This record gives sequence, C-alpha cells and structure tokens, in this order.
Amino acid sequence: MKKTIKLFASIALISTFVSISSVANASNNLIGVVDTQKIIQQSKLYSELRKAESDLQTLQTNFQKEYSARMQKMEDAYKQKKSQAELSKLQAKYESELREKQQTAQTILAKKQKSLETMRVQLREKVEVAIKNIAQKKKITYVIDKQSMFYGGMDITGDVLSQIK
Repeated sequence: MKKTIKLFASIALISTFVSISSVANASNNLIGVVDTQKIIQQSKLYSELRKAESDLQTLQTNFQKEYSARMQKMEDAYKQKKSQAELSKLQAKYESELREKQQTAQTILAKKQKSLETMRVQLREKVEVAIKNIAQKKKITYVIDKQSMFYGGMDITGDVLSQIK
C-alpha cells in the first residue's frame, strides 16, 4: 500500500514538473495566424480563377447558341420540305460542326484547368515560403490558419500578402 502511495506521489510530482516546464516553454513560443481566405482572394490565382469560370460560362453559352441556331436551321429545312437526302446531309454537317466545337471547348477547358492547377501549386509554394520566412524573422514558433484560431496570435496575413506579390 505504501509503495502505491509513493508511486502516485512520484507520478504527481513528475506531472507537476512537466506541466511547469511546458508552461515555461509555451511562454517562449509565439503563435502566428494567417488568413488563407484573404490571401487567396487577393492573389492572382483568384482573379484568374474567376476569369476562367467566366470564360467557361461564355463558352457554354456560345455552344448553346450554336446548338439552338443549328436546330432552328434544321426545323426550317423540315418546313421547307427538303428531301430526306438533303436533310440527312444537313444534319450530318451540323453534327460534325458541333462535335468540332465541343472538342475545341474541351481542349480549352483542359488547358485552363492545367494552368489553374499550376498556379495553385505555385501560390501554395509561395505562401509556404513567405510564412516560413516571416515566422523566422518574427521568431514565431507556430503559424495557424486564422479560421482555426479562436483568440490571440500574431496576424501575419499582411506580411505574407506583401511578400508574395
């Protein structure tokens, strides 16, 4: 029984020393926060992403207009009572043209997506390097995303933004 009490007392004493040393070390650690949403929204990537989305929407709208125009021409041909051979030829021509436009649109989309992914990687690398450099200069031990931090921390978002531009 006495050995058990001594063991618990030893554990409590060791826990106290560990806690005191952790608090002492924690007081030397600075925590930085960075607002990644703000960095993304003010980056070139964000504006490029918005432009790519707009371009894609325009591409889809134009394709839809082309399709509607072709369908209207087919209806007009039916109304003019063109022969079945002429209608088939016209339909084949329109389908071929639409297929080509769709392939072009897919190629453009793939290039834009690849470009945006490259930009994302470059931005992430720039931000990571900037955070590391700023943290070292300001002797910050940890940097946390602002959304994960409820209270406190040194906000270095502005420093990161100025360094990546």
